[in-house]
Amino acid sequence: PDDRVLEIGAGIGLVGAIIANIAKPQKVASFEANPELIPVIRQLYEMNGLQERISVRNAVLVSGPERPATMPFHLRSSYLGSSLLNPSERPSRVVEVPTEDLAQVCEAVKPTVLVMDIEGGELDLLQHMDLSPFRAVILEFHPEVYGVPGMRACKRVLRDAGFAKEDAVSTRTVWTCVRQGAAQDAQGS
Repeated sequence: PDDRVLEIGAGIGLVGAIIANIAKPQKVASFEANPELIPVIRQLYEMNGLQERISVRNAVLVSGPERPATMPFHLRSSYLGSSLLNPSERPSRVVEVPTEDLAQVCEAVKPTVLVMDIEGGELDLLQHMDLSPFRAVILEFHPEVYGVPGMRACKRVLRDAGFAKEDAVSTRTVWTCVRQGAAQDAQGS
């Protein structure tokens, strides 16, 4: 209940809605690049009475000084295949999506938990973001985009930032991590 969640890659809004409804954190700030999903996500939040606890914005979060105003996003017939990346050069309809500065978002939201599923973009974002505000991270890796070496690089960034994988609730490609020390602090409370 004391957490503030930053969700990067809301998809159809289901994961964020479940977090808001069941875990009941103070706030869930969701970001989704696919502009076609935003009305669906907002309707889901409204239908479940969650709009006071969770919000969604159509933006790509970017870290670093070279942030462009917009980024191309590849829309496909299934939202599951839509992404900022198009490594296989699959046919897509490209739209420009506004960007927001990740550090400014973190300053405003003050998140303690990061939930991220951005179809392969997590490697670049993890390598350039400040993970110090977070006590926990839940993310899906996409080795089909950046290979096993990229997945290892993501895991190394998390470990170097002090996070440990929670084996009981993780798989090979979806990790739930808690900052070492944060788990002991929570158990001592």
